[in-house]
Amino acid sequence: MLDAGFWAVVAASTLLVGAAGPIFGHLSRRAIALTAAFGAAALISVLAFNLDEHAYELAGAGGAVSGFVAGALAFFVADRVLANQGRALRRAIALGAALDAVPESVLIAFTIVEGGDVGGAVVAAVFLSNIGESLAGSARMRHAGLPEAFVRRLWIGVLLVAGISAVLGYALFNNASAGVQGFGHAFATGAAMCMLADTILPEAFRRDEALVGIVVALGFILGFGLSLA
Repeated sequence: MLDAGFWAVVAASTLLVGAAGPIFGHLSRRAIALTAAFGAAALISVLAFNLDEHAYELAGAGGAVSGFVAGALAFFVADRVLANQGRALRRAIALGAALDAVPESVLIAFTIVEGGDVGGAVVAAVFLSNIGESLAGSARMRHAGLPEAFVRRLWIGVLLVAGISAVLGYALFNNASAGVQGFGHAFATGAAMCMLADTILPEAFRRDEALVGIVVALGFILGFGLSLA
């Protein structure tokens, strides 16, 4: 169980890139967009080639599809609720960032529940995608006028949320039936896919950047290679 928390923290550790404001604060929007595109594509590839296949094997087509859709809807609703908390900007941003970390961390826990060992492809893909997420998120927060101290505390807090989410995910599903595990796996996958589309990909395509297409393709094929390893 603690292994799940440890590897979730390892995968989320690149969120601290966004906490290093003085070092990375002057990166161009182009660099941030391309980094976000590469990491998001790698994680989408792993979700497609690795995780949903496991959910299907455990829960069948019905369980995998219904779990995936339910997870995407759950993340969408939770994210919209937080997005409407404009009067409490800091709280909404903090809760939104924490929410983003949950499905990825639970998926890492699932790789241990199902195989006994951590899924290296999942950890590597989450590790990469979190670089772009932290850079883009920190840039938005600085643009909103939030102090660097708040940004640093936020990412450190999200790191802790990632570890706790993985531990709870493992504890909840470790002794569950195959069908429940498969549904839960698909649920977390759907939530993660919705998170990527809602928070990271918009940053990647915010600019009219000619290189985004090739960077997405390279990230996707890297994720495919990680899934085969």
